[in-house]
Amino acid sequence: MKEAKIKFTTLAFEYVKKPERQNLAKRLNCDFVLSIHFNSASNPQADYSLAIYNKPQAKQAAKELAELCATLFTYPKNHKVVNVREWNRASFISKYEMPCVLLEICFISNSQSALFLHGNQRAVAKMVAAKLLELAIKNHWSVVGIDPGHLHRGYPDPGARCVMGDTEAQHVESFVEMLYDGLEELSRQGDVKIVLEF
Repeated sequence: MKEAKIKFTTLAFEYVKKPERQNLAKRLNCDFVLSIHFNSASNPQADYSLAIYNKPQAKQAAKELAELCATLFTYPKNHKVVNVREWNRASFISKYEMPCVLLEICFISNSQSALFLHGNQRAVAKMVAAKLLELAIKNHWSVVGIDPGHLHRGYPDPGARCVMGDTEAQHVESFVEMLYDGLEELSRQGDVKIVLEF
């Protein structure tokens, strides 16, 4: 096994004010932060992968993550649109000092996307884990922070409502756990030591 080691750490699995997550990322010396979300819209046909980045250094990672999510949801005849854009001043990711990407994996207000996600969430999480590891190696990130969006235990913040009856927060919680399972599997198979911290 190579000497390279990459740590993936969850910034919060309980409610904390957003600045505390950003301060924690700074204390942990995170080189990059991925904030995981699922999207929703009043238009039930809305369906694309969105990645918002806070610094120019994160633009390529945002593009690659959004494109990956778009290719995983392959059921439409017309391929999913990828939307990659820079943060605005109101966005909480602007407060992260290190490069950060907010990834909206799919629209859970879209019945096709929600149905696909329910049946394939583990496979999607595994592919995102592989892409995140690839990006970490390519960009020489030693510590990657995982920011689980809307996942505030003990605090009523369910996030978007899924047409299947559950919530964004529930999807994020299970997705992050599956993401870590994917990283653990990659650690057993690969040449890079991966350290996982919840």
